[in-house]
Amino acid sequence: MFKFDGLTIIGRDDRTNPDRKPLSAYAGSLQGFTILLDHQPYHLEEAEEAGIDFQFSGHTHHGQIWPVSWATDLIYEKAWGHHTRGRTRYYVSSGLGIWGAKIRIGSRSEYLVLHIEN
Repeated sequence: MFKFDGLTIIGRDDRTNPDRKPLSAYAGSLQGFTILLDHQPYHLEEAEEAGIDFQFSGHTHHGQIWPVSWATDLIYEKAWGHHTRGRTRYYVSSGLGIWGAKIRIGSRSEYLVLHIEN
């Protein structure tokens, strides 16, 4: 966790790490605008319940190869793009990279420059 003037940034280990801290472990130390960097967009309700302002995630590649994107849409509450739950805003990136086969069909690689205003 990094704290700057009016800004808190939390980066969490991958959910496969058994030592990963639950988001509730940070709850008492949040101040100002809070950004959560969480590789996988699982359990988006946790960020909302913790009072996170913005969560940025990736991991899904939005399926990488169509029609797998349909499967990621079923697995994740939001597999790609902008999303809002209560006061918490989210963005799930399909990323630049690939996994496994070195192709993308029916999904978009993206390089993001986010401008976040409170």
